[in-house]
Amino acid sequence: MTSAPASDFLWTPLHDWPLESILALQAQAYAPALREKGAVLQAKRDASSRMHPLSWAVASALAPTRLCAYAIACPWRTDMPAQWNHAHLPPAAPDCLYVHDIAVAADWQGHHLAAGLLQRILDEGDRLGYRQAVLIAVQGAERYWCRHGFVPDRAAGMSGFGDSAIRMTRVWTGK
Repeated sequence: MTSAPASDFLWTPLHDWPLESILALQAQAYAPALREKGAVLQAKRDASSRMHPLSWAVASALAPTRLCAYAIACPWRTDMPAQWNHAHLPPAAPDCLYVHDIAVAADWQGHHLAAGLLQRILDEGDRLGYRQAVLIAVQGAERYWCRHGFVPDRAAGMSGFGDSAIRMTRVWTGK
């Protein structure tokens, strides 16, 4: 599959999308055990400001009301274990970004939307002064995240994400 040009997509802050659209795509992208409650996703999405969004959405320019992909990220602390299905945000004195979730609809995979969403998160995080991001790789995604500069850090405290979950970190210098 060839990638569609970037102009074929509309990139907007995830704050602009109804929670129902986000939940529908989450249900398509994740196994039932990894789906979070709507209130939890909403709190994580809303943990960054509308002026400096860390959570993004992608829609097709041809179908602007259909969510093709989304990313949820929020300020976090490197010494805090990631929490699945908990909305205790934002933490005091955050020192990194937590890339909580990037989901792409099955019929839009192969268009590099996940990579584009990740880059938007990292660029905005850089503007906010962050130089590190953490995430939990699930459903066998460790190799994907390694290709994008994340390395396993084997931190403890990832209950709820499944036995194969791996915490990963990416550090960068500012632009």
